[in-house]
Amino acid sequence: LTYDILFPFWTTKYDGDHRTDQGFISRYIDYDVKDPDSRWYSYILPVWFRGRTYKGEKFFAFFPIGGNLKDIMGYNKVSFWLFPIYLRTQKSTFVSTHWLFPIYNKVEGIGVSKHRIWPIWGSARFEGKWSQHFALWPFVRWGHSLNQDKPGSAIMIFPFYGHIQQETTLHGKLVNRTLLWPFFSYLKSKDQKRLMAPWPFFQKSKNMFGGDSDRLHLWPFYGRTRKGKSIHKFYLWPVFNSFYEPSKDTIRTRRYFAAIWTEIKNYDPKTKELKNKYRRLWPLGSYYKGEKHSLFRFLDLFPMRNLEPIERNLAPLWTLFYSLKQKLKNGDVLVKREALWGVWQYRKQKFVEKQSLFPLFSYHKAADNPSKKFNALLGLYGHGTKMNGDKYVKFLWFFKFRTSKAKVDAVQEN
Repeated sequence: LTYDILFPFWTTKYDGDHRTDQGFISRYIDYDVKDPDSRWYSYILPVWFRGRTYKGEKFFAFFPIGGNLKDIMGYNKVSFWLFPIYLRTQKSTFVSTHWLFPIYNKVEGIGVSKHRIWPIWGSARFEGKWSQHFALWPFVRWGHSLNQDKPGSAIMIFPFYGHIQQETTLHGKLVNRTLLWPFFSYLKSKDQKRLMAPWPFFQKSKNMFGGDSDRLHLWPFYGRTRKGKSIHKFYLWPVFNSFYEPSKDTIRTRRYFAAIWTEIKNYDPKTKELKNKYRRLWPLGSYYKGEKHSLFRFLDLFPMRNLEPIERNLAPLWTLFYSLKQKLKNGDVLVKREALWGVWQYRKQKFVEKQSLFPLFSYHKAADNPSKKFNALLGLYGHGTKMNGDKYVKFLWFFKFRTSKAKVDAVQEN
C-alpha cells in the first residue's frame, strides 16, 4: 500500500507491518508499526539522525557537532565529534579511526591492518592475502602477495606505467601491463586476452566477461560484445544499439536509435513465437502489445519505462490520448480510449458500449437488449430506448416524453 503526497515530495509505503516515509532528503522507517518497542530510525540528510536498534538502544546525532549512530547504513556503530576532526566507525570486527578526515586513518580488525597519512603515505596488510602501499597518492602504488600458493606483485607509476603479475585460481598466471593508462593496456592469461590500443577506439578481448565471450570495438563506428549467446552491437555509437538476450523463459531483442526510437520484443524460446512487443517514439508516444492487453499512449515524455510512481502520479498529466484493449478474467474483452484528460471517452465490453465528449454529448448502448441513451449538453436534450423497447425524448433535464411504444410481441418477448 503506497500513498503519494505531491510526488516526489513525499511517499508513504506500507509492506505488512513495515512502514517507510520518504521525502527528498528525509526518511523514516518503522520495522513493526504494531510493536511500540520495534526498531526504527529517521534522518534528515545530512544533519539529523535518530532511532532505536533491535536491542532497544537509542541513538542520536547532529552533524557535524557530534553523536552516535547504531545499526545504520551497514555499520554497527558510527561516532563523530566536530567532524572532520574525529570519526570512528565499526563494521563487524573492523574498527576505523579518523583524525582530520581524510588525512589520518587507522583500521584494525582480525587479519587486517591499515595506516595512512593521506596523500603522503599509506599501507594496508591482509594476513595471508596481500600487502599494499602508496606514496604521493595516486601517483605511486605497489604491493605483493602474502600467499605462497598464489605469488604476485604489482606496481603503478601513474599514469606512465603499470604492471601486475599474479597466479590466479581460475586463469592461472595472469600478466597485465599498461602504458599511459587508460589508453594502452595488454592482459594475458591461459584463457583470457585483452588489448586496448588506444582505448576507447580499439578494444579486442576474449573471455573477459565469462568463459565464452569476446569483444571487438572500433569505436565509435562499430562494436560487438558477446557473452555466451547474448550479443550487443552498436553502430555510430550512441546512435544505434541492439541487444539479443536469450534465457530459459524468453528470448528478448532490444533496439535503440538515438534514444528516440525503442523497440523491445520477447519470444517464446521453444516455438520462437512473439509473446509481446513494445515500441516508443520519444516523446511522441508508445505502443505495447502482449498476450492479455495492448496499450497505445500519446504523449510519453518520461524516458524510463514502467516506473510506478511516475505512472501513478505524473504520466496522466502529459498523456493526451491512450487506447487500451484488455482481456478480462471472465473472458470478456475491454476496449477503453480516452483523450484530453477525459474530455473524450470511449468504453466497450461484451454487453455495453459507452462514448462521451464533454460537454457536448454522451452515448450508452447495451448489446444484449434494445436499451440505449443519447444526451446532449449534459442532458439539455436527450433521446433513447428503454429495455422494453419504448422510445423517448428528454428536454431540459426533467421533461421526458414517450415517442413510440414497443410492439406487443417485443414486449412479450422481454
